[in-house]
Amino acid sequence: MCYEKYIFKSKLLKNLIGSHLYFGENKSAEMYIPGWTCGKRTGATILMYLYKNAFNFHRFPMYEDRHFTEKVFTMENNEEKLTEFFKDETFLKEHDNMIEELKEIYSHTQNCLDIDYPKQNYIDLSRGLHGEYASILLQLKESAIEKNEKTVKIGADILNSFSSSLGAYGDECCVFMQISKEDILCYAESIDDVMEGFEFIVINRARDGLIEIPVDKIRKSLDKRSRSIEKKWHLHKRAESPYFFVNFAMNTKINFDKQKKARSLVKSNTICKLLKKANKCCEVY
Repeated sequence: MCYEKYIFKSKLLKNLIGSHLYFGENKSAEMYIPGWTCGKRTGATILMYLYKNAFNFHRFPMYEDRHFTEKVFTMENNEEKLTEFFKDETFLKEHDNMIEELKEIYSHTQNCLDIDYPKQNYIDLSRGLHGEYASILLQLKESAIEKNEKTVKIGADILNSFSSSLGAYGDECCVFMQISKEDILCYAESIDDVMEGFEFIVINRARDGLIEIPVDKIRKSLDKRSRSIEKKWHLHKRAESPYFFVNFAMNTKINFDKQKKARSLVKSNTICKLLKKANKCCEVY
């Protein structure tokens, strides 16, 4: 475990990575912004804006992150709220300092990674997905297998959450990847207690927004619950464009849920529960 967690200088930045923040003089519900750990919403847009400034990162104009498109603004009706936030006196006062602090957090994270994961350049992380994202990804996998291709490409945001607990997700599809240490902005053990356990914020440096995933690292998680997930959304309708996955990356139905454990589909009976305590019963999954 990293010997020393990073202590935030900016409360605003801490809350952006954490659960939520209020801004403005009245601190009213209208001035509420969900942070990173609440999902890919307004706070994530602001955090990625700060990241782009801190590291001078820019995607090609035609492949901009979905958080900087009208679709995401429409999803939450947050364009007006973002406008107010970017004019907020506290934000403007802390703006440059937060950008510099993100650089410090990244540097601290890299030092922590060398302590927690010595003598290795990559870390095994996982990401659970469901809904349309899971469906499209499983169809891409099926198509790649038919073409004897080893990887698939799909759009992803500039910053994404992954977990080091490889069994943490119980979604319809799960992706297992080796992530370069250099592509980790921060993780739960490296900063003050604002992130979920085992969570990593991973950087997508692709200028076109596409990440490449090995086919054999894309797996259906719960066969009984998601038997027909591959056919739920129609991949063939996007086949006229080689960049259908880029459009998909802008889809507002992508859902990055909090970690959750896969649950057994078999309930333990009372006798088995008692025997299990004595290590005399083993459930079959």
